[in-house]
Amino acid sequence: MEKQSPGKFAAKIRCCANDLQDHGVDKLGSLYDLTAHRLIRYAVTVTKNMSDAEDAIQATMVRIAVKPKILATAQQPWPYLLRVTRNEALTDISHLG
Repeated sequence: MEKQSPGKFAAKIRCCANDLQDHGVDKLGSLYDLTAHRLIRYAVTVTKNMSDAEDAIQATMVRIAVKPKILATAQQPWPYLLRVTRNEALTDISHLG
């Protein structure tokens, strides 16, 4: 994984979100490829379990695919994705209890 500045990373996320918004779910793979590795690592810290983390990432991607405009217009797209991932991870955890 190449190192990139936070600004460039955010711009790439926004570009993926715009593509998703303009061209539909066929473009979801680009967003996933760009962010999944980092999102999985983050989700594992929340869930303490790889399987639950992967479920949270899948739920995050579905949520973004349904409403890509929210991500495309977010002032800070990466923190927004992290927040959605955290919320999905916590939702998954709460259903287990």
